Amino acid sequence: MNRIVLVLLFVVAQFSGDLLVAQDDENMPVNLLRLPSVKTERSTALANEQASLTALIDDNASTVAVIKATGGSVDIVYGFDGAMVTPERLEVQLPENTVPESATERVEILVSTVSMQAGFQSLRADPLKPTGQPQVFAFTPAAARWIMLRFTAMENAENVAVAEIALFGHEGPPVSRYAFNESPAQAFDVLERLKKTSAVNVGITEDEAALFADVKDGKFNEWSFGEAALIVSGITDANKRKEYLKRLDALETQARAAVAGATTPFEKGEKLLAWMHAADGPLAKGYSARQTDLSVILDTGKFNCVSSATLYNVLGRRLGLDVRAIEVPDHAFSILYDGTKHADVETTTASGFDPARDPAAQENIMEKTGFRYIPDSNRDQRREIAEAGLVAIIYYNHGVTLSDEKRHHEALLAYFRAMALDREFSSAVKNALAALAKWSSGLADEGKFEEARNVLVAGLDLAPKDATFLHNRKVVWGQWADNAAMANKDDEAIDILRRAAAEVPDGNFPAMQAWIFIRRGEDFVKAGQWEKAIAVVEPGFEKIDETPQKELKKWTANLPLRWSQSEMEAKNYAKAIDLLNDAWRKASGDKRLSQNIVYAVQEWVRETFEKEGEAKASALLAGQLKRFPELTTLNDIAASHVQRVVSQLRDAGNFEESLAAVDRHKEFLTEKNAAQNLNQSISDAWANSLIAEKNPAQAVVVYEQALKQFPSDEHLMQNLVYTMQEWIKDVFAADGEENARTVILGLKKRFPEMVEVDELAKSHVQRIVSGYCVGKKFQKALDTITAHKELLTGKDDPHNLAMRVYDDWAIGFQKKKEWQSAIDIYSKGLVQYPGDSHLSNNAVAIWNTWASTYIEKKDWDAAIKLYEQALLQFPNNGTLKNNQIYCKEQLNK
Repeated sequence: MNRIVLVLLFVVAQFSGDLLVAQDDENMPVNLLRLPSVKTERSTALANEQASLTALIDDNASTVAVIKATGGSVDIVYGFDGAMVTPERLEVQLPENTVPESATERVEILVSTVSMQAGFQSLRADPLKPTGQPQVFAFTPAAARWIMLRFTAMENAENVAVAEIALFGHEGPPVSRYAFNESPAQAFDVLERLKKTSAVNVGITEDEAALFADVKDGKFNEWSFGEAALIVSGITDANKRKEYLKRLDALETQARAAVAGATTPFEKGEKLLAWMHAADGPLAKGYSARQTDLSVILDTGKFNCVSSATLYNVLGRRLGLDVRAIEVPDHAFSILYDGTKHADVETTTASGFDPARDPAAQENIMEKTGFRYIPDSNRDQRREIAEAGLVAIIYYNHGVTLSDEKRHHEALLAYFRAMALDREFSSAVKNALAALAKWSSGLADEGKFEEARNVLVAGLDLAPKDATFLHNRKVVWGQWADNAAMANKDDEAIDILRRAAAEVPDGNFPAMQAWIFIRRGEDFVKAGQWEKAIAVVEPGFEKIDETPQKELKKWTANLPLRWSQSEMEAKNYAKAIDLLNDAWRKASGDKRLSQNIVYAVQEWVRETFEKEGEAKASALLAGQLKRFPELTTLNDIAASHVQRVVSQLRDAGNFEESLAAVDRHKEFLTEKNAAQNLNQSISDAWANSLIAEKNPAQAVVVYEQALKQFPSDEHLMQNLVYTMQEWIKDVFAADGEENARTVILGLKKRFPEMVEVDELAKSHVQRIVSGYCVGKKFQKALDTITAHKELLTGKDDPHNLAMRVYDDWAIGFQKKKEWQSAIDIYSKGLVQYPGDSHLSNNAVAIWNTWASTYIEKKDWDAAIKLYEQALLQFPNNGTLKNNQIYCKEQLNK
């Protein structure tokens, strides 16, 4: 077997800065194989494998360590220069592609605090999966000065091949799992206080005290292993123990004979186990789940995992074997070492030696005991223990039995006895905490609140920060006070709560004083007996303290609101308002009450309107407005009522009735323009319905009537004009130009002061003229202007509209470069409008545009002749004259 010893030395003084960085967060594990100032020591025979050793920890999975596996495995030892570390998790990564001759089957981690050659204990051993992904193995944190990693090769493989390893943990010793402030010995003194609660003799015997004092590093010095196990098993009489020790001596003699001829520790260990289960052996009578005592084995031959492991280890040590024990949750077994080699020993079965090698043996263990040999869920909780740790499990098992029987005080003593031998026994720690919690809960359930409180106080003396104890203490105080209050012992309940507040300031116990009375009030509230609810809380104000009085006042103040709400749900609105009014008058300024009055009135009026109609609802509303003149928000309710009445009539098409409703309810419409806005909405809805019925004339009447009431209403005016416009358009589209003209003339006569009607008339003519222009019917457009002069009341309206027609007409020819035709159009216009500057200027512009076509080609003769024609039409136009002169000058150059 190869052993590569890598002693990793770190010098704190020299590298303190780096170490501080690594330990910046003390809760963050570090890779122990990357600690600074690493010093490597290795045997000369393996000097050529230094590159492989470096490849293991270079953070590069592509570099693979391949090391010869002499004897089937390779051991690598890491040392820390005598400093202590605590490993917690191993990560192993195999190569992506492994050749058969270098296949690695298994990994194991062992630790020692003695030396790099001795004192190792196994933390975990696991098969490796043939994958290139990192594989993680957690285990119970353990103290180490040297750490050994053992890699086992596959059968027939010559080497092991590993790509990368990392070992995470912390510098320094492991954090203790002992959860109590007091030592186990002092814990007995704390538990002494509970003697009256359970009538249990709390004291420990002198021998037990001596035994607890004798434990050092899990070993007994003054006491033998066997006698310690007998004391823990309940054999407290020294003379009786001597008899049992004689039996152990006899068994030792038989065991030596049974292992005679064995040459190795493993052979001896296996023969010892087989003899113990033989027909004449000490375990011949078979497995019994609760038989945990060594003395009972000697008496009956019955055993469980703990008692059988204890006997095996007692005899094994007498035979010179390095035998220890393994504890996992709810199970224990032995482990035998030969140097750093080891084998688990499941002592409950004859075939239990090294059960990892034999699946059939594992099934046999499961069948016999109900326990699976190290189930996968517990592999990371495996913990190696020495003599004292194994004996502690006997105490622990006694505690479990006592807990099941609800003998909590005795169970606690058993658990603390176990911790006196093994402080790191986490199951004993957890069960002790649980026993205290269950004991106090059980006492509280029996109504023994003082005793329950005392148990929790003792628990908090032992573990002041335990969340369960802190919570349960609050619960017990609360149950205690509640129990007294339920028995109508108010003074006693208040006194209990005052004591609770003094002991637990953050427990909200002062407020609970108020709830003694509030709860009774709530009972009457649930029964609908509101007067009794009020009466039953009144005595509380004289009994409880000032602070909880505020809570009681708050509840009392809310009661009218809740009562009124219940009356409203029953449709008893008058009663609800009376209740709110009374409370409001007594507590002026409470906005919640006044707001609820307004809400109740709103709902009452709404319901009355829906069931009894407008008149009843309006009368009701008027009465409430008179009753509560100071509640101005009732005006909003009144306005909403009118809106509701009007909307119902309007939406039903009863427009005249809805207008009448507005008028009837003017007293409710206090907001400025409220009546006007309602009138608008009615007029719009009425007009829209008439327009939809193709009756725009009547729609105009609707707006006309509305404007008589609100003459300055811009909204009504705009909608009137829009309605007129749409009426004119519809008549024109359906019945023609003449009928539309008749409508317009009627509107002008009907609304002589409305300039908007003149604009509508003008727009109508423009619309007709534009239509003719688009259709190239320019003469028809001009005739329309003449025919509709009476609609064009503006001074320049006919002229301006005609000018647009002439321009559109001429532009059409101009775009086609039919210059003479364009000029003829303007000439035609000048006949109708002699001397018109717009027509003249546009005609001159076309003459110039026409001439420019010759000027661009420098055809000066043609240009000159064209200007001669133009001057015949406009002899006095200076632009034409100047342009002709320019052309003549260019010709003569």
